Amino acid sequence: MRRCRLLAALLALATCVASRAAAGPAHLVTDLNPGTVPWNSSHTSAFQDFTRLGDRVLFTGFIVDDVQCPLWITDGLAAGTERVADLCAGSLDRSDLSARILAVSGRIAFLSGPGRQLWRSDGTAAGTFPLGVEVADDSGNTLLGPGGILYFAACTPAGDCEPWRSDGTRAGTRLLRAVQAGAPGFFRFIQFVVDGDRVVFSAVGKRGPALWRTDGTPRGTRELVRLPSPVGHLLAVDGALYVSASGYDSSGVWLVPPGRRTARRLGSFPTDRHSTGVELFQAGGQLLLRVHEEDGIADLWEITAFPFQNFRNRPRFLAQFPGGLGPIAEVGGGLVLAASADYTDPILSLWFLGPGMSHPQPVSGCPGGCPHLDSNEAGFGVLGGRLLFAGRDDQHGSELWETDGTGPGTRLVHDLCPGVCDGFHGGFTPALGRLLFTAGERDLWVTDGTAAGTLQLGRIPSPDDRLDLAVANGRVIFNGFDDVAGSQPWVSDLTAAGTAPLLTLGGGLAAGATLQSPTPSGSGLLFGACDPGMGLWSSDGTAAGTVHLLGSDQVCGSSFFGSIVRIAGLSCFSFEGARLWCSDGTPGGTLLLASWNPPRFRGSAALDGELFFILDPEESAGGPPWVWSFWRSDGTPQGTVQTGTVPLGGTPDLLGTMGSDVFFVAQRSEPPFAYALWRTDGTEAGTRALVDLAPGFWPSNLVRLGDRTFFVLTGAERQTEELWSTDGTAAGTVPVIAGPDAPRPLNPRALAAFHGVLYFYAETGDAARPGALWRSDGTAAGTRIVADFAPPSAPDLRVSPALTPAGDLLFFRLDDGVHGEELWRTDGTAAGTVLVRDLAPGPAHARPDVLTAAGGRLYFAATDGGHGLELWVSDGTAAGTRMVQDVLPGLASSSPQDLVASDGNLFFTADDGEHGRELWVLPLTP
Repeated sequence: MRRCRLLAALLALATCVASRAAAGPAHLVTDLNPGTVPWNSSHTSAFQDFTRLGDRVLFTGFIVDDVQCPLWITDGLAAGTERVADLCAGSLDRSDLSARILAVSGRIAFLSGPGRQLWRSDGTAAGTFPLGVEVADDSGNTLLGPGGILYFAACTPAGDCEPWRSDGTRAGTRLLRAVQAGAPGFFRFIQFVVDGDRVVFSAVGKRGPALWRTDGTPRGTRELVRLPSPVGHLLAVDGALYVSASGYDSSGVWLVPPGRRTARRLGSFPTDRHSTGVELFQAGGQLLLRVHEEDGIADLWEITAFPFQNFRNRPRFLAQFPGGLGPIAEVGGGLVLAASADYTDPILSLWFLGPGMSHPQPVSGCPGGCPHLDSNEAGFGVLGGRLLFAGRDDQHGSELWETDGTGPGTRLVHDLCPGVCDGFHGGFTPALGRLLFTAGERDLWVTDGTAAGTLQLGRIPSPDDRLDLAVANGRVIFNGFDDVAGSQPWVSDLTAAGTAPLLTLGGGLAAGATLQSPTPSGSGLLFGACDPGMGLWSSDGTAAGTVHLLGSDQVCGSSFFGSIVRIAGLSCFSFEGARLWCSDGTPGGTLLLASWNPPRFRGSAALDGELFFILDPEESAGGPPWVWSFWRSDGTPQGTVQTGTVPLGGTPDLLGTMGSDVFFVAQRSEPPFAYALWRTDGTEAGTRALVDLAPGFWPSNLVRLGDRTFFVLTGAERQTEELWSTDGTAAGTVPVIAGPDAPRPLNPRALAAFHGVLYFYAETGDAARPGALWRSDGTAAGTRIVADFAPPSAPDLRVSPALTPAGDLLFFRLDDGVHGEELWRTDGTAAGTVLVRDLAPGPAHARPDVLTAAGGRLYFAATDGGHGLELWVSDGTAAGTRMVQDVLPGLASSSPQDLVASDGNLFFTADDGEHGRELWVLPLTP
């Protein structure tokens, strides 16, 4: 009993200590911008690639605000829908959220994830993992071959693209054979076709274009036949291979007979060098050639004696369509074409090529007149031996029609938008014995070929989106849309009553405030927000204490005022680029200091307790040098004065203030107008160039340590990114390590001052352990490695997050190759550089982000795998690292951002799924 009481007391004490970091709970301050915003896929979610996998449906998605690209599986019921994996969790490139399903082999799906990584999935978390190779982005057609093997092209960093295969295991994912090594870099396209129990593919090697045949093994991958030019289209039929090989202004069609290793030319055709040349396709039991000539002219040919019979295959001319040739479909034992015989009129009409006919003939004699087809609406769908299409006549806009290839058998099925308006958009997809298609702006319809059986079901995200659906358990699962949740998975039994959202998985269209430049101010926060116009606000963390200070009728944009600079208890900023204001956080204390017309405000920084800013020249003199003026302000109109001018060869880029020095980059005023790093104290006499820069490289990561400023620089002479420092003079602006060939940190990033020492990431030059955490006291002798990292755990130095001091520790994120991307900390020693806690267990990634110190602890956004990206807190120990609050419960993410500590509160923005991204506050305890 005593042991239980002691354990309970210790647990209570630990809970108390951990809870001191936050009084909580976090709550929405106020909904500054209520309501919804128009649909825009750039800021919400989308779901795609619905694909049948066994008796369920697999689909991918991306949630932009949450930085997720999840893979989901469903049986068509909300309870049977689960997230399998986040395909972009291992990617540091947050700009790439694309994922697509390539093929399904039995119970395994092959996918291309962010960065074109090849993945496999059996619909479970354990069975979903990358296969260790990148699929070429223009690999032609990946192909599922015999035995369920996926064939695809993968490219090396050098640009050589080669044929690969995968059986869904890492061991079975391998190069077939290097056949294109040394080929010109633009020959990345590899095309695969199934030929019996083998696969044939096209390639361009050192000896020129060729066809290869493979059984899926390196030994069984052999060159089949050489060709005079690269392959355009490849078709395998009954053991024979038909090939179009594209030249500069003509394309040849070749035949490789069954069992032969020779190719015979069937014909040569003049083609437009900017087109796809000659397309080969089968329709109605015939092998057809579509030849693209200059100026959009299309020719239609057929291969006689098809399938292959004793080398008697010959191309036969069928028709020329100067206005263009659209889709072709088999109907009633013949072919229906959408084509135009008029060079001056590209509007397509119906043509028919029936059995025994030597040339296609236009369809005529339709009751009430035959329709024509707009070229961009010429989708065909076949149902019950009849062709459905988007047709247009004098009485109707683009509507739903059908034909059997004859005039009397061509009729209007349903006038979706009565009158001359357009009801039909185009695109048919078969499902459950009917056809689905889009109409109107984004409406989803179904038809059984009759007017009564043509029904509206729901909507899709965009009229330009393809119909993305799969069928499972007698229902259709598709990418649908509503005005509240935006793009979401929907399910339908093909009745209006039986069509509804499957469940809401992420995104949403609630309007957000789009906070900008949140800055501590007095007893709270000063920030810009969309409300819905431009506005400046202050908040003490309560709805009543959230006050509108300044507004504008201009449409709220991504940036409507410059950064907010704090001076002597005031917050100063430029508004709309033309007016300078300072505010004490109250409406009465928000004062206009100066204005310019046209706008001339260039940039600002705090300098010795005052505001320093630069104004553009009043007029351009027609060429450099131009004269920029320096100003200072004490926060009053009368105290806003010009302090100097400086002639420059180009616009200054203000970097910031360090001590009593303001640093900026600008071109010198004399030819050749080289870029340089400059220092100024706001006066002409105190403005001087410190060092010339290598073209295209700016100083970055400025940090003050003692009486010197440290930064990363590529100098004009040394031509490599190194650690530099300056005392504000040209002579005192030097690399920390003088010898350019001496061992030194390369490409430093994320500089941070901590306990009187400079810390940063940098490369080591050692391929075995290329990345490291470094420290420096500002001298060459005092610059050394704290801890180094072996691949693949080295931080990506292009996107490394800041090193963030909090309490007596320095925090950062790192993937050590075992635990995924997690939160780490250091006390400045190798032994004290450790993982804080494995938030997302195993190799999964917690993705810690927006690391911010507040109240002696670290606050950050992260995911533990069971929750989305939410707010966490850490004191540097595993026990003291916990989720503060699940603002958006479940796997979805509230994605905390803009973390700012001010007056006992932690302010941040988050999206709770109901109000959009708005301002939240977490009360902190002492």
